[in-house]
Amino acid sequence: MKNFILFCLGLFIFSCSDTGKTSSSQNTNSLEQIDQEKADYLAKAQDIATQAQQALGEQLKTKLEQGGPLNALDYCAVNAIPLTDSLSKTHNIQIRRVTDKPRNRVNLAEEKEKDYIDFVREQLANAQTPIPVAQLHYDRNLAYIPIITNPMCLQCHGVPGQDIKDETYNKITQLYSSDRATGYADAQIRGIWIIEQMKR
Repeated sequence: MKNFILFCLGLFIFSCSDTGKTSSSQNTNSLEQIDQEKADYLAKAQDIATQAQQALGEQLKTKLEQGGPLNALDYCAVNAIPLTDSLSKTHNIQIRRVTDKPRNRVNLAEEKEKDYIDFVREQLANAQTPIPVAQLHYDRNLAYIPIITNPMCLQCHGVPGQDIKDETYNKITQLYSSDRATGYADAQIRGIWIIEQMKR
C-alpha cells in the first residue's frame, strides 16, 4: 500500500509541477481539465465495471438456483473470462479481473495492483467506503474498481467447512489445483476490475 500511495503522490507532484513556461492561470485551467477528464473516465469505467459485475452475477445466481455451487463452479470455470472478453469487444475497451488471491492463475494481480488492493483492504478495515481510482497516461487511460464480497460469493469463496460445503470445496480443488481464493468474509475486497482504454 505504501508503494501505491507514493505512486499516487508522484503523479500529483508531476501534474502540479511548474515548468516556468506557463502562467499560473494556464496551469490552473490545465489541472482542471485533467481533473475533469479523469472524473469522466472514472465514471465511464465504473459504469462498465457495474455492467460486467451484473452480467457475471446474474449468470452465477441463475446457476446457483438451478444446481447449487457445483453448477456455478462449472459455469465460472468455462465462461467467466469469455464473458468479460465479450464485454471488452462491445465497449472497445479492455476489461480484466485481478486479485492477490487468485483461483485461476491468469487473474493474479501485479504488484501495483496488489498495492491498490491493500489500500482498499485498509479502507474497509477502517469502516471507510472504498475509493476507485483513475489514471490518465499519454498512451492509455486506466481505472481500478474494487470487487467487494457479498453472501452469495461466500458459497465458493468463504471458509471451507463453514461457508463452503465439502463437496463444493472438493470440486474447487479438482478444477483449480493452486486455488487461493477462499477464506473470505462478507464485505471484503475480493479483487478489482481493471478498465483500460488505449489512446490512438
